[in-house]
Amino acid sequence: MNGGDAMIKTTSGDQPALKMVNSGAAAIDIGSTMHMAAVNPNSDDMPVRNQTLESDTTVMAKHTKP
Repeated sequence: MNGGDAMIKTTSGDQPALKMVNSGAAAIDIGSTMHMAAVNPNSDDMPVRNQTLESDTTVMAKHTKP
């Protein structure tokens, strides 16, 4: 690399705050051993939930509905 092409390493503290696009959206992560769902923290007392049993998937689905 020449001097003008050097990459600057940043830390997460250097990043600007993310702008909320849709306050009603939910995030879902389906893993091999655990599922996680997250909703707007202003809409639920427990905005992030994780489930490890298949029977708990219904509970998670209800969590993401308005």
